[in-house]
Amino acid sequence: MTVIAQQRSSRHWTELLPLLEKKYGLNKCYMFENNVFPNNVMLPPPKAQSQPKQDRWKEVPGVNILAHLYQEPIPEELLYMKFKIIVNPRAVSSVSVHGVLNSDHGCAWVDRNIARMYHTRDPMQTQLTSDMLIYDGRLLSYSDPLSLAVDIALRESTENLN
Repeated sequence: MTVIAQQRSSRHWTELLPLLEKKYGLNKCYMFENNVFPNNVMLPPPKAQSQPKQDRWKEVPGVNILAHLYQEPIPEELLYMKFKIIVNPRAVSSVSVHGVLNSDHGCAWVDRNIARMYHTRDPMQTQLTSDMLIYDGRLLSYSDPLSLAVDIALRESTENLN
């Protein structure tokens, strides 16, 4: 299972928290729409996009987030029930696995066009067929720098073993 906070309005993750603080206020709990990308579905992207070569990644354990580009639709009745949060730990006094129970400055729902969570995991809606999933190739915009970084890390770890 992999969970990533994906900023939609910029390519730089480091800009996300300052953007949220400016838009929603400091020391808030920020709640994100949770988008499930089933880890058992690996369909190719549409013709206009392609996945990077990942030959060296084949033997690496874990989830390749660039291979899971189709998400489950979010049923309207679950939209505000399934979410992930980012909090300033100094601003909350009580949390549970389901969210913030007590926050000094409250929580704010983050607009899905600003950022959302990409959650690669076992399917939540097991009845869905692959044609019912929604393509989202935003992660591919990070594929070049991510692939390069992973390739370098793999090469260096291999060199250190020898």
